[in-house]
Amino acid sequence: MLGTKLFILGCKVQNTTNLIKVITPFLQRLSQNTNETINFAILEGREAIYLFKIESKEMLKAGIEVGTKVAAHCASLGKVLLAFCPEQEFMMLYPNENEKLPTFTPKSISSVEELKKCLKKIKKQGYAIDEEEFKIGVNCLGVPIINNEGKAIAAISISGPVSRFNLFEMEKVKSTLIALSRDISKQLLNNM
Repeated sequence: MLGTKLFILGCKVQNTTNLIKVITPFLQRLSQNTNETINFAILEGREAIYLFKIESKEMLKAGIEVGTKVAAHCASLGKVLLAFCPEQEFMMLYPNENEKLPTFTPKSISSVEELKKCLKKIKKQGYAIDEEEFKIGVNCLGVPIINNEGKAIAAISISGPVSRFNLFEMEKVKSTLIALSRDISKQLLNNM
């Protein structure tokens, strides 16, 4: 059994490493254009795992260390990953619509019912916002990286302090981030 589990883990690591190689030039450009922290994550269960980041050069910055796991329902990365996962997979993760979810700030989503409503909107618009839902003073804007089956295999976000990365600033970079997501998704399809 251990051999099979190690093989599966090895395949995941290899796929993620290849994905990071493909996306790095895109994320570097995004970092230069926004001067904010750029994050890359995948979904594992109910958590978004941060696998790569390019930190802002600003003195005041917002970011999470690589390897950190965050409750998916309160991070822009996690929410886009959940919004673009198959419904059956979502139902396995959150089988009870009445379940209360852990909150990290007063703005955190607090129930599965509320999460489902939020994810419906995210899927329609193609991006997610985290307005101080995980950490007070930090805003994030996230988009999915979609595979050929329409499932999010990873996500990218821009995060910054509220004082600099407010709703107005997020609106300014939103279309750039969505276009970047599409470009990365196309590049991945071409590399398959």
